Amino acid sequence: KGMLQGDLGAGKTSLVGAILQHLGSSDVVSSPTFSLVNEYQAPFGYVYHFDLYRINGVEELYDFGFEEYFRPDSLVIIEWPEIARDLLSDEHTLLKLSYAPEGGRYVEVLENGLFSSGEL
Repeated sequence: KGMLQGDLGAGKTSLVGAILQHLGSSDVVSSPTFSLVNEYQAPFGYVYHFDLYRINGVEELYDFGFEEYFRPDSLVIIEWPEIARDLLSDEHTLLKLSYAPEGGRYVEVLENGLFSSGEL
């Protein structure tokens, strides 16, 4: 699982596009802000790209079967993962995107255990 945090416009969806390209996918990436999840094909299986910005509570995640996307043959990438905190294990990588003062972006990579540390 990959979790992405960053302000609006920080480049989360662009980063997902770069990840998919690196994985060998030729799919065009778009923000799933209104659809909640976009599905992409990769050589190993599927990549599910969630944007939980518009989710109001964990109940909404249960309603559309959020847990069913976590399968061994898939990669799940979640923008705005805070709302799903109680449904996610600590086994993930969190990428925090922020603006660099000189332009461009910083990416901070934090692996495993972040949810239990309370930083989200």
